[in-house]
Amino acid sequence: MSLPKIFYMCILVLDLVYFCKAELSGNNTFFRPGMVEYVKSKGYPIEEYDVTTEDGYILKIHRIPFGKYSKERSKRPPVILMHGLMGCSENFVYLGEKKSLSFMAAEAGYDVWLPNARGNTHSRRHVTLNPESDQIFWDFSWHEIGKYDIPRVIDLIVEKTGQDKIPYVGHSQGGTVMLVMASERPEYKAKISKYIGLSPVVLFNHLTHPWLKELMEHAKSVYDVKLLVNQREKLLWADYNDMRLFIYALGQRYPELLKGFFFRLLGESEEINWKQFTKFAGTIPAGAANKQIMHYAQTYKLRSFRFFDYGPKENLVRYNSTIPPLYKLKNMDVPSYIFGGQNDVFANLEKPRIFTLNTKAESSYSHSVRCRAIKMVSLKNLVNFIVILVLVKNVASDKSEPFSKPDMVEYVTSFGYPIETYMVETEDGYILKIFRIPHGKKFKKASKKPPIILMHGVLAGAESYVMLGPTRSLAFKAAEAGYDVWLPNCRGTTHSRKHKTLDPDGNPSFWDFSWHEIGKYDLPAIVDKVMEKSGFQQVTYIGHSQGGTVVFVMASERPEYKKKLSKVIAMAPAVYLNHFKHPYLKDLLINFKSYYEGFTLVNSGENLFYTNYNDLRYFIYAFKDLFPDAVHTLWNSFNGESEVTDWQQVLEFFGTLPAGSSVKQIAHFAQSFNSKSFRQFDYGAKKNLKKYNSASPPKYNVKGMDLPTYIFASKSDVFVDIKDMEDLRDTLPNVKQYHVVPVNKFAHMDFTCAKNLDVLVVNKILKILGNVTNNKTSYF
Repeated sequence: MSLPKIFYMCILVLDLVYFCKAELSGNNTFFRPGMVEYVKSKGYPIEEYDVTTEDGYILKIHRIPFGKYSKERSKRPPVILMHGLMGCSENFVYLGEKKSLSFMAAEAGYDVWLPNARGNTHSRRHVTLNPESDQIFWDFSWHEIGKYDIPRVIDLIVEKTGQDKIPYVGHSQGGTVMLVMASERPEYKAKISKYIGLSPVVLFNHLTHPWLKELMEHAKSVYDVKLLVNQREKLLWADYNDMRLFIYALGQRYPELLKGFFFRLLGESEEINWKQFTKFAGTIPAGAANKQIMHYAQTYKLRSFRFFDYGPKENLVRYNSTIPPLYKLKNMDVPSYIFGGQNDVFANLEKPRIFTLNTKAESSYSHSVRCRAIKMVSLKNLVNFIVILVLVKNVASDKSEPFSKPDMVEYVTSFGYPIETYMVETEDGYILKIFRIPHGKKFKKASKKPPIILMHGVLAGAESYVMLGPTRSLAFKAAEAGYDVWLPNCRGTTHSRKHKTLDPDGNPSFWDFSWHEIGKYDLPAIVDKVMEKSGFQQVTYIGHSQGGTVVFVMASERPEYKKKLSKVIAMAPAVYLNHFKHPYLKDLLINFKSYYEGFTLVNSGENLFYTNYNDLRYFIYAFKDLFPDAVHTLWNSFNGESEVTDWQQVLEFFGTLPAGSSVKQIAHFAQSFNSKSFRQFDYGAKKNLKKYNSASPPKYNVKGMDLPTYIFASKSDVFVDIKDMEDLRDTLPNVKQYHVVPVNKFAHMDFTCAKNLDVLVVNKILKILGNVTNNKTSYF
């Protein structure tokens, strides 16, 4: 090292020493945010509890019983947020009320419990042992935290709340200890409703940390020396309090140096809020026993998740085996949600195929970002947001505040319209629900009204055509124009989760369908039912998005049904996807084959990215009031930019979205994009040969759609591009009208929820249909 560098290093060290002295002097107190003071300063209530474990450790537990904006109520579901190694309860409040998981969960209706594991700043007590003088106090690893601390925390929460089903969220070691408890105290699993692991450290087989790997390799030598000199707490002979003071001083005086230090330790990240982090630097590290770190080192070296290794001789005494037993990971049968980051150098994702959250966008996440990332509405920073998604189901479904989604029958009748419900069974056993608005409020006594079918798109339901109310929705306006309006729900949606023999919740075979089966089986059954009940021999068909796709499938695979349709009106039909240009979903479609294979391997035919659609509906409903701007951003990110979406009306129906689908439906769309053709599902060359007698799947006969066809398109649709609409128009033999909506930013879903939909689309469709009540119909 050169003399100038040595000189500057000396100046830096002296400056830090004098700064630390000033902080510790009577004139200037070392600043470390107190948990209670900090939470209260944000206007939130906080309580403290002390609890004693079976082996005598006294733990401090913080509790935020309700939110600042949500009213207190007697029975709020509890949730546990457990910190990681060298962390503490402050980890979940760092970012303040708008971005921290604890505050967000409190506002979402939860009773938030924040435990502190033995040995950290808040939990340095024991019924008989002194942590300063009795080194035996520090004779524990994370094994004891999982075996004794977590069960005692759960007992206290059950005692105080009267509830025995608790969601558990754990970061890093906070995830480790839950798996230990599931293995060694399985009776407590019944008290955990779900487990959410944020980078849980369980296996170190693929540790990528550049210098911690070396430390892990030699940790035993260091640990043995520490035992010889009876030092079980101090890490590398540095007192944790000194380390906290040093880190705090470095953050105040030289924040860029602190940033570099943490990048070397935790991995690089684009997401850490350094300004906020330095305020809490005085809480880091919160303390741990050397044995905790040694246990992780053993996990790395042994490439397995085992009890602590005391060496062959003591292992024989403790375990009746020369090697420590494995934890029973298969015991963890509680519903589990795992979050990881591709840049996490501690809990590495070797092959993030099956559970991946926007992996391309998340590649810059480091291990510590689980608690500190702050850009909440950006698609690549949704860890806290999605944890709330998983949790919020419990609150939204609480009996005192029932989940409020618009009921189709109640909604339609509230406007004075009649509505009927029919069940129809398909050839392959699916039972579909069909709604019918037989007439409008005017001309009720007209006997025979020509029927029309309004078919929804993917992830939607019949609600799509009524959500804008009587003055703008196509269903109501068509009824007033003299039509008998039929609103089907395709298989797998909220209204059509039934089968003659298969259980959608217990039998994955229920979900073995794509939009091919909807076109081949659902539509013919629906058309037959409409003709049977209406007495008409022909039906007008109107479909949006996938609702347009499936009628082309039916025309190709069931051509005998074409004569039963008088005309087809298709709004943004997803037939050709060659120019699909969605900014976020394009990469997903390119790589969807790998995702689909993963879903197939684990028999998950319905849950997209392992997130239950019902959980998503609860999440959207609950968040529309708590964080409307964030939900608005998510909607725009998915749907595309729009200048005409009726956002307030969409919010009212968010409890119905997404209405559900099979993963195979999405996979089939992905295949259409990747193959640049409209063809049947691709099962791979070998299975294709058996199924189709060809190595590649056959193309649908698009030109076979020779019915009078009317196409509506948008030049800003990011799903069905205007070029694909033009290609479809040029392919079809009988296009009567091709209409491009004259709005610069008219998104894909705006065909059902635009503010002025009546002017832009509905009235034009009614003109095509003709007004039966005025005897100006073009129906037949």
